[in-house]
Amino acid sequence: ARDEQERLVPSGWRLQPPDPDWHGRRYVSPIGDAWLAMYESPVAQEPLSQHLKTVAFVEGEEITYLRGERDWLVVSGVKGNRIFYRKVALACDKRTWEHIAFEYPAETKRVFDGLVTRSARVLARKCNVGSE
Repeated sequence: ARDEQERLVPSGWRLQPPDPDWHGRRYVSPIGDAWLAMYESPVAQEPLSQHLKTVAFVEGEEITYLRGERDWLVVSGVKGNRIFYRKVALACDKRTWEHIAFEYPAETKRVFDGLVTRSARVLARKCNVGSE
């Protein structure tokens, strides 16, 4: 699964140093204007519904797309002149949330559309949840 996720990372993007506060990887575009993060968080940390709300609703963001069910959620929208995309899905073990998140300049939307679509499919295939 991690290999499939790693293949999502565009050529030339730099892996950032590990962050001791979360389990994942964060990549930054060659010119530093976009990022991609893939990480996990424990389910036991908070109730399922609260975790989904935390992922979906962030101060200063305007949501343009929101879809989900009890075990997954996709949200995207704008924050100033930037686009954000987040997907979270309950892992097969039901003990871990798996996250993929992007942020990039709005003027590069067409460039990122394919990457966002591929990333959503990767997370959906893992446990057959949320294909958006």
